[in-house]
Amino acid sequence: MNQDIVVQLIPVLAPVLIAIAIGYAWAKLGRDFDVRFLANMIHNVGMPCLIFSTLTKVDVDPEVFVDMAWASVATHLAFLIIGAFVLRAARLPLSVYLNGMVYPNAGNIGLPLCLFAFGELGLALSTAWFTIDSVMVATLGVWVASGRFTMGDLMRAPLLYAALGAVMFLASGTKPPVWLANTTGLIGGLAIPLLLVMLGVSLGTLRVANLRRAFLLSLLRLGMGFVIGVVAADLFAFDGVERGVLIINCALSVGMVNYLISQYYDREPQEVAAIVVVSGFISIATLPLLVAYVL
Repeated sequence: MNQDIVVQLIPVLAPVLIAIAIGYAWAKLGRDFDVRFLANMIHNVGMPCLIFSTLTKVDVDPEVFVDMAWASVATHLAFLIIGAFVLRAARLPLSVYLNGMVYPNAGNIGLPLCLFAFGELGLALSTAWFTIDSVMVATLGVWVASGRFTMGDLMRAPLLYAALGAVMFLASGTKPPVWLANTTGLIGGLAIPLLLVMLGVSLGTLRVANLRRAFLLSLLRLGMGFVIGVVAADLFAFDGVERGVLIINCALSVGMVNYLISQYYDREPQEVAAIVVVSGFISIATLPLLVAYVL
């Protein structure tokens, strides 16, 4: 890795890794940190505000967001199909492991990484990808873990309403009132640093069970995600920022949300926690290579 690339990587990776390290150190020092409360606050308040603020602030053709949203749908379906096939072949229960193969850390790492790598445009495009991810978690993710799905699961997803509200402003070519833009910008601005610190705390507190299985499934998630991201970027004819955002989000570690779902529905949460932790550490170690590839 030459010096020019290293110089480019430092301002992108340093804020992300330092925030994660703060959370990790906080956990190891035994300080109080209510992950469940913060996760609910971020999911129901912080992230909707961030999505609305970002999408209405950046001056980008709405078709670009639509293209990224379709790319998100396509890549998630690819994760679902390949993940289900491999897990079936390995005789592992889909209700426990499939969500981890499908839903990466697009919120905790994808959003800040795309912001620091590509600026506000990168954050906006990553938000489009993440919105689809969140809606699918609230629908397909819940169905896989619980065996049931109702429209109420979808209608209770605040991210969906935030995205729809932002799209209405984009389609009309108008800006939201200043008070609304300032409020959502202020509250949404808390989401990214808290997500990173929360990820660090999770890596410092979750325990690893069945290390060999966790390692192999982590390699599957990261390797599959990268390959599908590259292929999808080519199929959608993405280049520049669009290509980088898509590949980064696809190639991230197992999302923390999968552990929360497995815990809620009692689907062997310790097994899922192991994959979250192992894939998280592998992802952090390989982030310089991933970012260098897309820059």
